[in-house]
Amino acid sequence: MTTAIHVVNKRTDAFDLYIGRGSVWGNPYRLPQHHTDADRARVIEQYERYLLRSPKLMARLPELYGKRLGCFCAPRPCHGDVLKRYAEAWAQGVAVYSHVVLITGSRTWEDEPAMRRAFNDLWREWTPGQVTSPMLLFGACPDGADAMGERLWRAAGFTTMPFPADWPTHGKAAGFRRNQVMVEIATRLRDAHARVACTAFLDLCSKPGCRRRDDQQLMPKVPGHFSHGTIDCRERAIEAGLDVVDVIQPPLSQA
Repeated sequence: MTTAIHVVNKRTDAFDLYIGRGSVWGNPYRLPQHHTDADRARVIEQYERYLLRSPKLMARLPELYGKRLGCFCAPRPCHGDVLKRYAEAWAQGVAVYSHVVLITGSRTWEDEPAMRRAFNDLWREWTPGQVTSPMLLFGACPDGADAMGERLWRAAGFTTMPFPADWPTHGKAAGFRRNQVMVEIATRLRDAHARVACTAFLDLCSKPGCRRRDDQQLMPKVPGHFSHGTIDCRERAIEAGLDVVDVIQPPLSQA
């Protein structure tokens, strides 16, 4: 059975399966009326995250093997390209992304050399020549470890996948819910043959008035404890069986 998939324009080409809005495969994220190429890239990226967060859709990818997928976008970039990429890769037993790094870290993280060393150490462990399509999962905080990691990966020309927390909907629990989603997706990518690691960039909690400020955690010689969100994501990654590397803000690690 052929597994090759083609994405075609349903207005002009014969197709086997409609994947536009209204179908189970439709992209729930809409383009604005007067959209740009950047808008199109954004909604396609959103769809990829949506697909990865949907175990039911991922399980149905084999239904697409050998099909001509009809949408209104082709030959322009389309969410159908995401479906094609994942379905064909999984049919061949290979990873869409060869290597995946999930980062979690404090918003106060500011040591770029330490982060670069952590990434370089991971590359050497993985063997650079085998890292063909790396991808970064991160929480999309506007500062600290997330912002630094995204900037470094984009500068290197690598793929990034942000997961912003939905604070208006989930309130104080939003960051923890986001962490669980990232870990679940990292686990799913690992199960799809990618090499996956979680790197935790740890700094002391800076929450004003935190009642746990005097607790000791991981480092007996250093008073205080690490940022709550970072530790939460780190613990979830360990529970999921992911390889976890701790990188401690250098002034602390030298204490």
